[in-house]
Amino acid sequence: MLCFLCKGEMKSGKVNFPIDEEDNFILIKGVPAEICEQCGEVFLKDDVAAAIEEIAKTAKATNVEFEILRFAA
Repeated sequence: MLCFLCKGEMKSGKVNFPIDEEDNFILIKGVPAEICEQCGEVFLKDDVAAAIEEIAKTAKATNVEFEILRFAA
């Protein structure tokens, strides 16, 4: 897979993914991603992005102000 921005080679890895929305800050550690070896751009697969959206939605519904989580596949 090539990077959409620079056409560099993408490599599987894990990233920390911050979400900063309104009054909520969530840091999700160990998120599986494709990372460009050239420019560092991060690409999330659809199922991973959907899981992150659910985590953010749950945190907002429970009025979490600050939370650090580890991604569980």
